[in-house]
Amino acid sequence: MKYFLILSAAFVFLFSSCTKERNEPDKTPDKLKIGELTTSQNLKATLWSDEQIATGYHKLYLSLQEASGQNVTNAALSITPVMHMASMSHSSPSEQPVFQAASGMYEFAVVFTMPSGTDSWVINTTING
Repeated sequence: MKYFLILSAAFVFLFSSCTKERNEPDKTPDKLKIGELTTSQNLKATLWSDEQIATGYHKLYLSLQEASGQNVTNAALSITPVMHMASMSHSSPSEQPVFQAASGMYEFAVVFTMPSGTDSWVINTTING
């Protein structure tokens, strides 16, 4: 009985004074959600970025989902960034979207050549023509 009490006390001491650290991966997306819309073909398009958008080069991501929640991985996409100003509009350099299986998104890049303010940037996107 004496050994049982000592063993029980040691067991309680060992497991109550130790904490187990967990190195679980962070399940929070590491991207900033910029915008979202549903197309006329009932596709949900979500635009993501690694950081806040400012003037300069930015890698952007577009996720596409069908109404059922199924990811679209084989769409033909093209983008055109356009700055709408009071008296004119202009585009800027960009890299066209390419689907990346690792991220499950279409990755592309845009160079925002000037800041928005009263003027605004729009990324015109064509999906499957």
